[in-house]
Amino acid sequence: MKLHIKKNQDLSRMKVIITAVVAVLLFVLISNILRFMSSFIEMDTASVGIIVRMIIIFVAISAVLATWFQDKYEQYNLEDNKLIITRGFLSARKQIVTLNPSSVSNLDLSQPFFGGMLHYGTIRIEINNFGGKETYFLRNIDRPEKAFTEIQQHIQNLK
Repeated sequence: MKLHIKKNQDLSRMKVIITAVVAVLLFVLISNILRFMSSFIEMDTASVGIIVRMIIIFVAISAVLATWFQDKYEQYNLEDNKLIITRGFLSARKQIVTLNPSSVSNLDLSQPFFGGMLHYGTIRIEINNFGGKETYFLRNIDRPEKAFTEIQQHIQNLK
């Protein structure tokens, strides 16, 4: 059995929009500070202002892209007795976790306040290994109640 656990795209879009809005507000604030300072400093602050604004634009674009890539290129898949967590864009890292009914010690779901309204949450899977417990978090899952039930049934069907 193969199961793809979807991430909530509305949350991803909202995080990108919030990051972009904060970047624009920071740009406007720094521009006003530079304009205010130019009235006190008797040197040409235009070139400094351009450089600072270009740095802010670069950082803002980087932050928006990083936020988008972080959510876009993280996937969770259940295949037979394996949980496959794939992260990354250029250098994708795959983490394969073996799921046996006897090794899964805890499986729970948490939803923040806005998670209930926007239908996202985090599923935590605790696994007993030879070296101790390992915890895996499946973050920003779309319709987490449904995914939680599917994961529970998948683990029970492995018996």
